[in-house]
Amino acid sequence: MAYSEATLNMVMEAVAAVTRKNDDAAIILPEDELSLDSISRISLITELENKFDMEIPQDQMQPEIFTSMETIALFVEGIHR
Repeated sequence: MAYSEATLNMVMEAVAAVTRKNDDAAIILPEDELSLDSISRISLITELENKFDMEIPQDQMQPEIFTSMETIALFVEGIHR
C-alpha cells in the first residue's frame, strides 16, 4: 500500500503543529521514528482528524500507527479508502 505526496505533506504539517518544530519537520524523513509521548499522540490524533476531516476510530489508535510520518500517512490513506 502506498500513500500520496499530498497526504504525506498534510501529515508533516500535523506533526509540525503538534511538536511545534516546523523547521525540524522538514528534515525528518517519512520513515524516521517520531518518538511521541501519549499526550503528543492524542494531540496529533486531534490535528489529523481536523486536517483530514475524519474521525479516527478509538479501536484503531494503536501507538505503532504513530511511529513515523510514513506509518501515519499509510493509516490515513487506509481510512479514506
